[in-house]
Amino acid sequence: MTFILLERVGNPVEDRVAFLDQAQMLVPLPLEVSQRALNVAEQLLQVPGRHAAKHRSEVLRADMCEDSSGMLIHELTREECLEVLGRNTLGRLACVQDAQPYIVPVSFSLDGDYVYGFSTVGQKVHWMRANPLVCLEVEEISDRRHWTTVLAFGAYEELTDSADHAAAQRRAQELFAGRDRWWEPATGKTPSREPHAAVLYRISVHRLTGRSASTAAP
Repeated sequence: MTFILLERVGNPVEDRVAFLDQAQMLVPLPLEVSQRALNVAEQLLQVPGRHAAKHRSEVLRADMCEDSSGMLIHELTREECLEVLGRNTLGRLACVQDAQPYIVPVSFSLDGDYVYGFSTVGQKVHWMRANPLVCLEVEEISDRRHWTTVLAFGAYEELTDSADHAAAQRRAQELFAGRDRWWEPATGKTPSREPHAAVLYRISVHRLTGRSASTAAP
């Protein structure tokens, strides 16, 4: 593990060196990350006419020692993101209205570039009707250092009884039939809940991002 001592020195450009903190403190970083930070710091401090020389030795102090069990972050490819979505049926769906985010657990089924879902009509559906841009988050967590998460950005589309949606409705029903208790959590009961109409919907996935974490081999 590497420790970098960051110190604000009052100069806006030099303060960029302290991007990891807003006050003087000791921040532990993985070796490779801290080395990049040191390289950036050296470049900043060597810009002619912008930094006082007396500050150069005061901004950073590094004591290097490698921690072979540090956490590694891996960026997932599109194919890897689709694999994660394909083996999961529970996630968190986020929508936004009037700059206010709202996120709820949902069950879903992936089919190509579409995510199919079922819901009763409530706040989530009202908001997605008003603003169809949504984001689905799926995660697989073993512990705080071993996990995978995927974000699927896309657009909500309600599957009505129109002829245009007939094929999509049939496909959704086929996908749901292969899932145990596919209607949950949408139809979960609460003491004061009144009956609501149900809708089938799909999300056209426009963009996928994902990351996974693991620890380096000793």
